[in-house]
Amino acid sequence: MFASKNFFLASQKPFSISYVGRVGVQVSGNTTSETYTGVSIGTADPTRILVIVVTGGNNAGAAGGTTSVTVDGNPMTAQVNLNSSRSPCSIWTLAYPTGATATFVINHYSGTTGVELYAMYNTANGGTATNTASAYTASTQPVMTLTCPAGGAAIFGTSGTSNPTTTTIGTVNDSWTGAFGVTGASILYTPTPSGSVTNTVTSASSLSAYCCASFI
Repeated sequence: MFASKNFFLASQKPFSISYVGRVGVQVSGNTTSETYTGVSIGTADPTRILVIVVTGGNNAGAAGGTTSVTVDGNPMTAQVNLNSSRSPCSIWTLAYPTGATATFVINHYSGTTGVELYAMYNTANGGTATNTASAYTASTQPVMTLTCPAGGAAIFGTSGTSNPTTTTIGTVNDSWTGAFGVTGASILYTPTPSGSVTNTVTSASSLSAYCCASFI
């Protein structure tokens, strides 16, 4: 029985995560809900977990933030959700093993949003983030620090007034520009060692919000 158990553990597939693509960008002005249909969601698998990064902002200085996200009517779980006054940022997950396309509905306070999609496979804890962080600042470049598990990955989201020009770790998989010059981007980092990782994102002008989450 002991040998059989070892064989079972050795046969487990490793954790993996990849960028799937942009779900959509709302560019017409301050709205409170967007629906994106026929979105490609990657390769179906019993272990697949969808991860989306929602970034954005508004021109009113009012309450900001994403209130809910659904995939084909199924609610996603917020792993981190920064509701700043001008530049919200959030990361959401949902186990979704079947299907090649889906409909996403993004509900939020008045503003403009962009949404990027990742897919994770063979997670160790059902897709719950191991660590998260977020912050809002009106004038400085964001420095994002969190602890990432060995063999895992970190996803970063940024919202502000200028798309990132450099990132000290990871790859900028998508950046967008919406109404009022609001911008957003997502960054994926897959480290080898475990421990604290720090990412400094720079741009032509100040970014004002960030959120990040690590997974394994």
